[in-house]
Amino acid sequence: MNRVIGYLLAVVILGLLAVGWVGNLRPEGQEVRLTGPDMIVIARSDVFGELKRPAVPFKHEKHVAALKEEGCTVCHEDHGGRLRLDFVRADDGAGQDPMNAYHNRCIGCHKKRATTGATAGPQVCGNCHVPGVGWVRSHRPAGLDLALHKRHADAFGGEKKCDDCHRAKDPKAVRLIYEMSSELKNLPLGQAAHTACVGCHYERTARHETAGPVACSECHEKHAMPDWLARPQGLPEGYRLLRDQKDTEVIDVGDQLARMPSVTFDHSSHEGVVSSCRACHHDSLQACGTCHTLDGTEKGDGVKLATGYHERLSTRSCVGCHRAETASVACAGCHGSGPVKPISTEESCPICHHRGERPAARLDISGYPAKAITIENKYTGIVTDRYGPASFDHGKHVTRLRERIQDDGSHRLADRFHAGRQFLCTACHHHSPPIQEGTKPPRCTSCHRQLAEPAQPESPGSPAVYHQRCVGCHQRMNVQKDGHALGCRDCHSSREGET
Repeated sequence: MNRVIGYLLAVVILGLLAVGWVGNLRPEGQEVRLTGPDMIVIARSDVFGELKRPAVPFKHEKHVAALKEEGCTVCHEDHGGRLRLDFVRADDGAGQDPMNAYHNRCIGCHKKRATTGATAGPQVCGNCHVPGVGWVRSHRPAGLDLALHKRHADAFGGEKKCDDCHRAKDPKAVRLIYEMSSELKNLPLGQAAHTACVGCHYERTARHETAGPVACSECHEKHAMPDWLARPQGLPEGYRLLRDQKDTEVIDVGDQLARMPSVTFDHSSHEGVVSSCRACHHDSLQACGTCHTLDGTEKGDGVKLATGYHERLSTRSCVGCHRAETASVACAGCHGSGPVKPISTEESCPICHHRGERPAARLDISGYPAKAITIENKYTGIVTDRYGPASFDHGKHVTRLRERIQDDGSHRLADRFHAGRQFLCTACHHHSPPIQEGTKPPRCTSCHRQLAEPAQPESPGSPAVYHQRCVGCHQRMNVQKDGHALGCRDCHSSREGET
């Protein structure tokens, strides 16, 4: 939970900085600019010591384009066929401090190119060290999702040839882990990752083999870190990245400690609906209970195990992820209509927490009202003058919802959580008691009169309710007729003489 709050806070502060609203969080009088994916801001006090001039914004891809014919080795040393990404090479720094080494390389190159008439950079201090500007990093992190991992595996000759990246095995399990080579271990993570990944791409390109990108924007924009909760694209049906994981896992904290039965978690079916294992397991790829204990630990940011599974505001938790899924087009018709009365824990918890055989997940709609209902226009005004009554086919709507829940194989979640009729009715009959077999919920007009009661502002009139609920649902679920969004006369009949 702490990580979620921290991430949201960072996003808010970044946005406010970008538009200059947080005066106390930026240096006085500075203009805030975003770096974009290809800009490297050179301002490292750990390298240069006390900084006496402003930072230098270095546009990497602009330099790559200008030096296309010369190639990367103009700036980066070719170290045994693989690029070294630290700019100042060992021979450049002999007898020089880092500042002079940078100046000699950069300004020297600019002067040389200027004498030949080629496009050249600045040669005076103030044109590189831009005063009055505060830089905010705005590129998206690069990410290796399941689809991109498979592309790498295929490029290296299949899943059985993995040692180019994976140099070790987990001693406690039969699975590969990523381990950096000895020459990378002492480098900062960003530099080590660029040296390994971009260096490999460069090496394969030089050998005319299938290779990944070397341009900043290719990884940090076009192929940037995906939404881990997004469904993976470009993977064959049933593809799994095997890491010695079980198909199903019983989540049990012990009968003496648990207030609910254990959960049989279908791990294999969840793998097919996320882009990366990190969607649930963070970067560590460890089991939930490793960091999140019953009482919470510092390793797990104090998040207890029960909270890790049930926190509604975190997309890493089971309940939170399921809740986030309700924003999809297939679900938003009901779940986006406003406050839906929550099903009591007595009815919803056993869907996951159950003893013995899992409850049935097929929705039986027999006994649902199937007739069409005519919704009259009884109030005066332009709507009555132009449009006749609307016909609401209750059976057709129930059947269509049932089809969306059960026939869409990618939404087994909906199939599982809508097995009871009370789960289907509550979106429209939102303040009714749980619908039991043999009972009927009250009509909309039982609570919503033709005209809103001033004494009950929380209960709008029935015309407003019909249009908010019905039209809103059609829009959220992108319901169309003949390729167009539904209009008034798709529901309302016309008055005599109207066309």
